[in-house]
Amino acid sequence: MPIPLDIVLRKIEQMPNKVNSEHLKEFYQHMKDNGTSQNYQKGNLKAMIHFADHLAYCRRFYDAEA
Repeated sequence: MPIPLDIVLRKIEQMPNKVNSEHLKEFYQHMKDNGTSQNYQKGNLKAMIHFADHLAYCRRFYDAEA
């Protein structure tokens, strides 16, 4: 069963790293403002949540190196 967008947004709110959480909220707003579909938004947000989990609590997106 597919996960609804509101559940993905709730996961963003519950992220332990509040800096990354705020970045994802801004990214979501950017996607909404550009008229992307909810399915596209959900897919991107889920990928970024998994990436944030990989970085762990203490690392911000800005701290990730290539």
